[in-house]
Amino acid sequence: MRKSEEYFSHLSLDQTERSKLLCRLDDAPANQARRNRRRWKRWEYRRSDIAVIVRHPGGGLGRYLVCARNLSAGGISFIHGGYIHTGSDCRVVLLRRDGTPLSVTGVVVHCRHIEASYHEIGIQFHKEVDPTTILPASTLAGVNEDDQSLEMPALDGQLLVVDQSPADRRLMTHHLSATGITMMMVESSGAALEALKRRSFDIVLCELSLADDAVGMIKQMREVEFRGPIVVVTAENDAARLIKAREAGANEIVGKPYDPGYLASLLAEWLDAPGVDPPIYSSIEDKPGMAELITDFIDQAQRKANTLEKALKDEDKGRVRKAVLALMGSGAGYGFEGLTEAARATLIALETSSNLKDLEAPLRRLVAICQRLRCSSAVRPAGGDRGRSAA
Repeated sequence: MRKSEEYFSHLSLDQTERSKLLCRLDDAPANQARRNRRRWKRWEYRRSDIAVIVRHPGGGLGRYLVCARNLSAGGISFIHGGYIHTGSDCRVVLLRRDGTPLSVTGVVVHCRHIEASYHEIGIQFHKEVDPTTILPASTLAGVNEDDQSLEMPALDGQLLVVDQSPADRRLMTHHLSATGITMMMVESSGAALEALKRRSFDIVLCELSLADDAVGMIKQMREVEFRGPIVVVTAENDAARLIKAREAGANEIVGKPYDPGYLASLLAEWLDAPGVDPPIYSSIEDKPGMAELITDFIDQAQRKANTLEKALKDEDKGRVRKAVLALMGSGAGYGFEGLTEAARATLIALETSSNLKDLEAPLRRLVAICQRLRCSSAVRPAGGDRGRSAA
């Protein structure tokens, strides 16, 4: 195989560690709450070293070996050791039960941080596949059929939905009505801009395939100083057009058909729903050239958080101190002033106590802050200051 055709794994987990991570994801309450609200039935699909080719929005191809989590007729979810932009075109190579390869094209519809540098990636296929030709017989016999029926999160906020399709507007209303969020539906850019003049909204969801200029509408929304998140919910998969939407001011791209639970979880973060810790964003993320540096720092900070957890468990005070110093020294430089302050407070507690057990609370808080760090290339909170403070 030529070097250009080699695939690389960014997962430094052995088989046992991968299995434990996947089981933790399956047991998470947020995951269970989404299970029965999907268009396609999802099956457990625990297969390592699935080959994925990603065309990055900025150009170039990434060739990765990933760990599959689950599979449906419409898509696949897998664990990857890095961030992948939503809207990226990709190709996934699956293996049929008879051992022959099946190459499927799709688009990245979500990328969710889990821990350290690990992310869960959701791919929506361009064409449906037949899971019965891929999944083991034991799985098809009824193991892990995801037949849960739990509540959507309770949300309190004002949502503006811009979509010219009456069917899609009705479907959105059906999916989100259980959250309790207040929705206003309009079908054009002009109606949306007029609505923003008359009412205050927390979040805007919009389709790119409008009769008028959707990208221009997003730009005008920012020009009239709408500071809440703008989420593009679209069937559009042209990477260049999606990039233009982001440049105009969109914060997130969600592909149609969407997972209602995933969409509701995004809204919950921005609306500070009870039980959902808001993400923390850098205060300098809009400066030229900083987005990539901030993304790299977030990965490093979350590795440090993993180190802190292990060091605390091992009662290794020296390793704890080294990790805390690193976070304190770098956080503010990347626009995470709250991280630096939390690390400084932890260091003071560390220097004045001889027992690591007494430091468990501030260390847990510092770890939680690291895990909530985000970059605007993924999502951005509602309002100019929401989520920017760790306090």
